[in-house]
Amino acid sequence: MGLKRLSFKTLGSDLAIESLTYQAGALHFRVSNGGSMDVSDVGVAVVIDDRYSNHRYVRIPWLKAGESEDFTMPLSLPKGDHRISVIADPEQLVIEVAGRRANNRMDLDVAS
Repeated sequence: MGLKRLSFKTLGSDLAIESLTYQAGALHFRVSNGGSMDVSDVGVAVVIDDRYSNHRYVRIPWLKAGESEDFTMPLSLPKGDHRISVIADPEQLVIEVAGRRANNRMDLDVAS
C-alpha cells in the first residue's frame, strides 16, 4: 500500500504596499493582496513624520486575492525633510499568515 502525500495550503490574505512615490505634491502608492483570500473594508493609513494624530486614511471596500489597487492622494508638505509611511490594515483586522505583516508598511523619506 503506497503512502499518499497530502499538502495543505494555508488560507489567508497577504496585504502589501508595493510601491510608494511622492511627486509634485501628490502621493502615489499601490496596495496589493497576494494572498488566497479576498479582503473587504480594509483601511490604509498615511502617516507623516510618525504623527499618527494627524494621519490620513483610505478605506478599500473590496480587494480580491491576487489583485492590487493604485491610489493618488494630494499631499502638501512643509519645507524640510519628512518621512511618509503607508500602512495597510494598521488595526490588523485582516487574517494574514504569520510573518507576512512586514510588507504591510512602506516608508519613504522625502525633502520638500
